[in-house]
Amino acid sequence: MTKFFTLILTLLFIFSCKGNFTINKQYLPIHKGVSSNNFYQFYARGGERHLSLIDWGEDSLPTSAGSCHHGGEILPPQKGSIRAYLNEKNLFLDIYWDDKTKDVKNIFWDRKEKKWKDGKDDGIAIIFSKNPQFDCTTTCHMLDWKVGDSKFSSDYRMFTKDNTEYPLIILRYKKTNNKPLLAILGKDGKLTPNNEQIYHLNSIKLEKTPLTLQLYQAIKEDNQPKIPQNHDFFVLNPKNSFLNGFMEYKWGRWHAKVEIPIEKLNLLSIEKDDKIYIAIAIFDNTHANHSITKTFYATLE
Repeated sequence: MTKFFTLILTLLFIFSCKGNFTINKQYLPIHKGVSSNNFYQFYARGGERHLSLIDWGEDSLPTSAGSCHHGGEILPPQKGSIRAYLNEKNLFLDIYWDDKTKDVKNIFWDRKEKKWKDGKDDGIAIIFSKNPQFDCTTTCHMLDWKVGDSKFSSDYRMFTKDNTEYPLIILRYKKTNNKPLLAILGKDGKLTPNNEQIYHLNSIKLEKTPLTLQLYQAIKEDNQPKIPQNHDFFVLNPKNSFLNGFMEYKWGRWHAKVEIPIEKLNLLSIEKDDKIYIAIAIFDNTHANHSITKTFYATLE
């Protein structure tokens, strides 16, 4: 009965919105001054996914992103849509994407058992560039790889190999406390605009450890939180919580709203028909692995 009423509500929502929005499959239009119902449709592929309720349909196909931590499993892509508009000070993003499960856990310190308990959540990240050749997968690099005992092992970390810097928005339901964060991806990895760490790691042994995939393996062996009264492993840098936005889950999909000062994106000089290149990462019940879209562009209309 609950499923029946959910279906009815979903159909009512769809038909009430029909005709009130349009889908652009070529690029993301940015409108100035007023909100727009002109969406760009995207697909995110690869990555770690919450497999229990995935809809295996005709869109399922082998995928392999250009970077190993984006995954290469045979999974259906995640479908989403995004719209954008701006005023004199801010860029506003409205993003929807399908997800059959709401994952809202995080790594936390169990005071009774005195150990870290695993937890994964959902989220989204948006990276911006003015370079037409921009490709998000080229910012992920393999580190410390080795072969031994018939096994291959390596680590991965995001950074650029030159002085290029990309603004990056990160929004995770638990990991960022459902608040969007602004990071700058550069040669030293992801840092705040003030060149500080995004997170403080709540561990005596691991507090200086870089944010790589192998960090999550090391957490399992750690038993010394730096601040035991704080149960979170990832503690947000309080100086970097200035963006407005949130994400909420309804009817089998996430909706994220983000407001970004355009000066932080180096877009103060944006003019009509200028192009901004964007890629979106989707986190689905994961620590760091994610699905990724192809690079698309947005333009001011």
